[in-house]
Amino acid sequence: MTPKPTMRTVAAKAGVSIATVSRVINCPDEVPTETVERVRAAMAYLKYRPNMNGRRLKMAQTRSVGVLVPTMANPVFATSVQGIEQAANEDGLTVLLTSSEYDPERELGAVSTLLNNRVDGLILTLANADDNRVIDLLISENIPFVLLFNQPSRTDVASISVDNAKSAYDITQAMIAKGHRKLAM
Repeated sequence: MTPKPTMRTVAAKAGVSIATVSRVINCPDEVPTETVERVRAAMAYLKYRPNMNGRRLKMAQTRSVGVLVPTMANPVFATSVQGIEQAANEDGLTVLLTSSEYDPERELGAVSTLLNNRVDGLILTLANADDNRVIDLLISENIPFVLLFNQPSRTDVASISVDNAKSAYDITQAMIAKGHRKLAM
């Protein structure tokens, strides 16, 4: 197997320094147009792809968010993940997705894996938001997170959810206001 091209091989092909290749990748507006074109041509010829992991580690942030949902089989979670990915993409963020099947042990393992991948924050749906080692871990390590579709009684945890009881009440009231008397769900 042919080794993957490196910044060094791109620099040699383009006749520039490794630092110039780095500047073309990271801030091309600061490099003369002719040089940018030469470096990009070398990158294309060599089929070079920058190693974003190394760059992200050097910057101390990965521009990635971890998402943990119980299952992708439920359309509510699938639709939510689609919206998260769309919003993240618009902000130049990468989404790392995992699921837990509502198993607290899998939740902890999945979150540990996401943290090992240095995500900058997490969006989570947990089996039990009021008694969960994941929340304790995230708080103790000062990791930004928000719960999705959980309504914890804890006040120190950010969460976004739907108030199903209030929604059912509002729908029922709207139906009664329209004159309906026999309602079923």
